[in-house]
Amino acid sequence: MKPQVFLVPLLFGVIASLSQTSPARASNYPPGYGVEQTCQTNGPVEVCAINQHYGSYPRVTIRYQGELIRSEYGRISAWVSLNGKSSTFRMRNYDFAESLALNAPYSNMCFSHAEVLSDPPPAAPRPDYPWCRTTNPRAMSPSLEWEVAPIPQAESELFTYARNEFGRANAWDIQLAFVADSGAWDSRSSANYSFRFEE
Repeated sequence: MKPQVFLVPLLFGVIASLSQTSPARASNYPPGYGVEQTCQTNGPVEVCAINQHYGSYPRVTIRYQGELIRSEYGRISAWVSLNGKSSTFRMRNYDFAESLALNAPYSNMCFSHAEVLSDPPPAAPRPDYPWCRTTNPRAMSPSLEWEVAPIPQAESELFTYARNEFGRANAWDIQLAFVADSGAWDSRSSANYSFRFEE
């Protein structure tokens, strides 16, 4: 899958609309820039919904400080369900907690060129930026662009019903449970940690 490329003009930059239907081209902000965030806490779990209603790359972050941390720190995965789509994801230990960011874009500002890049590549006007992994056929000369690494399929599928067919936010019903490599679970006695973010 080719990375997605978002065009950014070199002169001053014009901020584009942050709607889901129009990509973040012509913007100095990276694709998926957080324009809204709402957080909820349920016991030892915090969930933040980012760009649920506006902007691109709607996503969630999860922070866990529950009982599994005492003996399983660094060896915990999260089972996540969002509006009926679910999967299990490996968490990362950070700041005495296990954390996870889903559907978060990894973007890099780079130079793209209309021609096939030679080896070595031609000199760029701003050598402090790398060359893009793809070329932009519309570029008449090297242009500064945002390039986004592909989101893992399991993460993007989790957000299938995050917005409706018109790009408007659905309510997000999120269920969470946590499992350690040893097989120990923290699921609130099978009730799961539940969160609802209204549309």
